Amino acid sequence: MVSAISVNDTLYINTVTNFSIYVNESVTFDSINLTDTGRIEISGLNTTATVGNFYNINDTYNSTIDFFGLTNALIFWQNGTIINQQFTGNINLSMPTLTNITIMNNYVIDDGDTPSSGDPVNSGGGPGDTKINNTLLGPLAIQVENLDNSFIFMSNTTVLTFVDGSLNITLSPDEFFYIVDYEQLLAFNENQGTTAHDLSGNSNDGTLTGPTWATDGILITLTALTDYTINPTTGLFTIVNNDFSWSELIVSYTYGVTANDQRALINNLTGGVAVFFTFSNVWFTLLAIVLLIIIVMSVITFVGKNNKSNVSS
Repeated sequence: MVSAISVNDTLYINTVTNFSIYVNESVTFDSINLTDTGRIEISGLNTTATVGNFYNINDTYNSTIDFFGLTNALIFWQNGTIINQQFTGNINLSMPTLTNITIMNNYVIDDGDTPSSGDPVNSGGGPGDTKINNTLLGPLAIQVENLDNSFIFMSNTTVLTFVDGSLNITLSPDEFFYIVDYEQLLAFNENQGTTAHDLSGNSNDGTLTGPTWATDGILITLTALTDYTINPTTGLFTIVNNDFSWSELIVSYTYGVTANDQRALINNLTGGVAVFFTFSNVWFTLLAIVLLIIIVMSVITFVGKNNKSNVSS
């Protein structure tokens, strides 16, 4: 056995069984062994920087190859079918004639490094701007490392913001996501002053020269207790922060546990107390019936008085 060898364009043949493996990438092994029983054994495969492609170029015999000491390995056939992923341990692979497999040991996406040239998933442009695209034929679990205030946009429209450290993402076939590291992120939501604060954490604040802040149409998210309160029994909505003032404000929301608990905020509010009116279908119906009865009784009473007057006259 030989320790720590780096190979490229090398053919290994075990004459006992005619098993053959051809390696056409620069791959480092701790050792490789052609056993007396006809097996090809590879230990300590290191493909951190490159992709390990292994071919059975024999057109007559299947080949058997054993890999020892894999860690978080991604293994797939030449057509993109995944054999195993995030695999740690030893694995025996039987390769049909004229086929090849790819093994990427210690496979993670490092946001700080340029991707390997043969990486079938990471097609990104390097640090700070990376595209991850699953070109394999199955869902793929990907570990992404060294994220730093990153913005992640996925093809299913999911958006993640300000992501630090590591992240595990599973992509279906042909799904992808982008990683962009913020250098500067300005929300322009200060609504006062001449400084646009950088939200990326890199302290790249901007200075506003010339423009003025608009006083209408500002989208503000109110904070419970600080800006408003809601009575859980009556649904009374009260604005407690007098810094806010709106006109022609219309707000609707669902309160409570039933679909009938719909409340609508009255128009033309200016700070202070804003009261929600509850329109429950059941109570509205009962109120309508009561009003109808009152109207009918009033008409009957009125007609009765007129009849008495006519009799008296």
